[in-house]
Amino acid sequence: LYHGTHPKRIHRIIQDGFRVRKCQHGFPALYVSPSVHYSSHPRYASVVLHNGSYFQFVLEVRVDVRRLTAIRKRETLEVGVKGDIDPNFPNNEDLEFLFKATEGNFIKSRHGLVVTGVMVRKLDFDPAYLPSSWWWFKWRNWMQVHHYYYR
Repeated sequence: LYHGTHPKRIHRIIQDGFRVRKCQHGFPALYVSPSVHYSSHPRYASVVLHNGSYFQFVLEVRVDVRRLTAIRKRETLEVGVKGDIDPNFPNNEDLEFLFKATEGNFIKSRHGLVVTGVMVRKLDFDPAYLPSSWWWFKWRNWMQVHHYYYR
């Protein structure tokens, strides 16, 4: 599974684990997805501009699936039926799972979640212009996404 993040958080996640916060579903949890494409949305994988290149970072994680909770809605960015975010997940179903834990604590490997890789996307242009990023602005408009999720 995958988890998008800001590059400044990667070292700490690998060292200390994932810090758990209350999610929009009303309880403390960490979001993970079977889709690297979905995990690359700037809400999860912030876009960082460095020396004229655009970078995004997504963590590959191994998860004890017994600890996962499926999200009943299609996905939290509410793209819905406007199109498939990832062609491997028709109707945007099963794109998100929650790893429940205690708020404020860290999820470590002994809890059933291990970082197995760091995936990096580097582009010479804004990833919002990729044809596969059409869905990024179904949740927030262009200015909001760039203001809040580009660093």
